[in-house]
Amino acid sequence: MKPAPASPAFRKGGRILTIAMAFAVLSAALMAMRIHFYAEFWIDRTYWLLALAAFGGFIGAGLVGLLYPALARRLTGLKLRSITAFSFCCFFMLGMGLLFVVYVRLIAGTAEIHPDFFWRSLISGTAQVFAAFLISSPTYLLPWMLPILALTAAFLIPQVEKPR
Repeated sequence: MKPAPASPAFRKGGRILTIAMAFAVLSAALMAMRIHFYAEFWIDRTYWLLALAAFGGFIGAGLVGLLYPALARRLTGLKLRSITAFSFCCFFMLGMGLLFVVYVRLIAGTAEIHPDFFWRSLISGTAQVFAAFLISSPTYLLPWMLPILALTAAFLIPQVEKPR
């Protein structure tokens, strides 16, 4: 008995997931190269940098893969590739920042929650940690890691199939 063919939505989701996983591996590899080039010691902080890069690459490529069909209907050529690269960079930073906030607030145990102002202290503390990540991240992502990822995203996010 022959198995039923996969639905187009299932194939599209599988393609997006595959590309997101490939970008997670690529991001972690580029971060490992950066750590090696700067001769940093391999301690738990550097392993967290690898995890941050992998998660950011996965989130960035996954969200761009979901948005790409809508963008491809309106844009073509260099505009489409530029928007793809820019949106990947934004989503990559968002993914890295979210995991950094989880690490600092929950795992490292630096959450300072005021009992009388729980939500306000939670939101403001999270915003401060995310801002600290954005301020310190260019040290790790520039001058070459983020541009390489952006160019790779611009050319490797799959082309949308034209309706027949």
